[in-house]
Amino acid sequence: MTSFAERVANLPPLGVGLGYRGPLRGSFQDPSAPIDCVEVVADHFFLPQATSPKRPADLLERPILVHGLDLSLGTPGPIPSDYLERYLAVARGLDAALISDHLAITRTSEVELGHLNPVPPTCRTRDEVAAKIRAIQEQADLLFLLENVTTHLRLPGELSFPELLNGICEVADCGILLDVTNL
Repeated sequence: MTSFAERVANLPPLGVGLGYRGPLRGSFQDPSAPIDCVEVVADHFFLPQATSPKRPADLLERPILVHGLDLSLGTPGPIPSDYLERYLAVARGLDAALISDHLAITRTSEVELGHLNPVPPTCRTRDEVAAKIRAIQEQADLLFLLENVTTHLRLPGELSFPELLNGICEVADCGILLDVTNL
C-alpha cells in the first residue's frame, strides 16, 4: 500500500485555497481570480439521499477539498453510516482531491452536542480515531486530513495534544489540516 507521503507527492500543487461560500460566488466564477483550490463543507451539499451532488459550475476546474463537520471521530463507537455515506457521496460527486474533518466529539450516543468538543489525549483515543480514519481512507480511496479544534479545556490523559495528533497521523497514515484560527 502506498503511504500518505507518497500519495501526497503525487497530488498536483494545490496552492492557495478559499472556503466556498455563496457571497464569494463571483470570485469563484472568475478564472483569473487567485484561487488555486477550494474547500467545501460536505454538509452544505447533502442531498435528501446519499446520491452524488454535481459540481457547481462556479467552482470551475479548481481542485476541491471536502471538509466534514460531524464525523465526530472522537465519539466512541462507529461513525453513523448514513452520515459517512452522505459525506463520501459529496467527496465523490465533487471529485475531491482530499477530505478532512476535526479531531473532535460532536455527539454522544444520545445527543448532538452542536459544538466541536476536544477529545481526551489518551492512547485509547489515538488508536480508536486512527482506526476510523484508516477505514474512511480505505472506503473513500482518498487522503484524509485531521483538523485541530479550538478549546480552552485540557482533558486528562497520558499524551500531550501534539503527541495525540502526531500519533493519530502516524497510526492512520493521514495528514494534518492545521487551522491557525483554531490554535
